[in-house]
Amino acid sequence: MSMRELIIGGQRIMDSRKDWGFDRTKYLNSSEADQCIRQLWYAKHAPELEEEQEWGYAWRGHMAEEYVIRCLDARNDVALAGAGENQISMQEGLLSATPDGEIKVEDGDWEGLEVKSIDSRTNRNNLPKSEHITQFKIAMAIRNVDHPVPLKQGRLIYIDASNYNDIIEFVIEADDSILDVYAKKAAKVFRTKSADGLDREGKRNGGCKYCPFKETCGVTAEEAATGRQRVRRGSNLDAAAQEYMAIKEAQDAAAARLDGLKEDIRLGLQGRGKVIVGNIEVTLQAVKGRETLDKKAVAAAGIDLSPFTKLGAPSERLSLKRIQ
Repeated sequence: MSMRELIIGGQRIMDSRKDWGFDRTKYLNSSEADQCIRQLWYAKHAPELEEEQEWGYAWRGHMAEEYVIRCLDARNDVALAGAGENQISMQEGLLSATPDGEIKVEDGDWEGLEVKSIDSRTNRNNLPKSEHITQFKIAMAIRNVDHPVPLKQGRLIYIDASNYNDIIEFVIEADDSILDVYAKKAAKVFRTKSADGLDREGKRNGGCKYCPFKETCGVTAEEAATGRQRVRRGSNLDAAAQEYMAIKEAQDAAAARLDGLKEDIRLGLQGRGKVIVGNIEVTLQAVKGRETLDKKAVAAAGIDLSPFTKLGAPSERLSLKRIQ
């Protein structure tokens, strides 16, 4: 037996021993709250139809969380509650949450704490992820129910799995009203008799890609009809494509920001022409239009330009885009 088989086998054993202290199948957990409602229905009503999942990423998250908690617990100016071995699960109606804990720095107020690990190739312009904000807000809101000192905010931390010193922090405001919104979704998940009438949300937000119920939901057959082939995750092609898209999306976001700044500068320069801003000279001047050939007018005049055209050498066009 290979070392990989031995290690993953041990992982499965540890997963089977985990005791949440309550039946998670009877609640909509905060970590899954923004999943496609059809995926949630299958997970709660027909878990036996679930395809085998890759839990390596989840364990990466466990290790990153453990590292953060151990580091914070070593400090004298930090207090932790409900973290590490003292982590607790909470329920409210049909909703549940198992937050990473609470933190108090020196004489500050108690705040929520949530730790997420990320791949080094992650596009950080897309952080914090909306599903993580939802998860965190639900957890804080459940904790605040009937608590004498409610949390006002929390710290959402992203830690690079390849460099534990690379940490990004976001402050997330608490929102107790979020429980009303997701209580309705939970009720729909548990009280609907069949998934057939539920919206296939994953087709719009990309959730189908990693959904363990693709076969049951019929998404795989739809994808096969398009003639697209899937490439193994973790391959060189996958790594290159993911990094390419991350860089391109960052460039697109930067280009959009530049366009917005250019417009702000143009508006500020109206009637001025040239100004000095700090050590930057800013100039706005009229530029003569580029001279082009009006092919429609030439054709209308009965002039045939085809003898003067030529066909360029054949080439390839590479296109990458996110799919829903």
